[in-house]
Amino acid sequence: MEFTTSVNAVGFVNCNEQLIGDGMTFSGFENRHLGAIQTISLPPNWKVSSTSFAHGGEWMLTTFAPQNDPRVELRIFCRGDKVTVSDANYFATLLRELTGQVLVLKPEHIMSLRNVLGPTIGDNQYINLNPPTSRYAARCEILQGRLLYVQGSPVMMIEGLFIESGEEMTKFLNVYINVNEADQEIQEVFYQAPIPLYSQYYRQIRMALESIKWLKPVSG
Repeated sequence: MEFTTSVNAVGFVNCNEQLIGDGMTFSGFENRHLGAIQTISLPPNWKVSSTSFAHGGEWMLTTFAPQNDPRVELRIFCRGDKVTVSDANYFATLLRELTGQVLVLKPEHIMSLRNVLGPTIGDNQYINLNPPTSRYAARCEILQGRLLYVQGSPVMMIEGLFIESGEEMTKFLNVYINVNEADQEIQEVFYQAPIPLYSQYYRQIRMALESIKWLKPVSG
């Protein structure tokens, strides 16, 4: 389904301000934008917990977390490294197939999107067939993959679990976005939380996605 709910912004912040409050809008660093995202409004009582970026601007990672629970994270990741032309063309072609509200991905789609998904989520049960007990087992289990519209732009949304032996199980929701017209630059909006907390913050994350204002229309 297409996101339609809007979130009222209280104001803009820059890289020197602590970001805590209801509906505050994050607009990136000074003279920077968050890839294809111009602004995104945070849920109540969330803040910037860390920022990392290459000096040349090739990649940028901004992590947000609730003030009282750093185990829950929302990350905006401009990957910098471009995917190959063939991977980009496949992803763009798949996005153009989104003629309705939602298109459910099939296992063959997931396998063909390995490089678009990245090294961690690309290491999933459809691609890595080693048994779960193997030291080389897949690092994540994809529960569902969909193409849908976020504020009028087509994106890919992957939901799954990280598989870490002896660790508390973590659930994630990752949104993949085309940044440039050539479609070779991929951006991720990534939500992760321990399973007991995932559903607690899920609606807040959906509202944050609904608040996105794109820098320019993202082509499918």
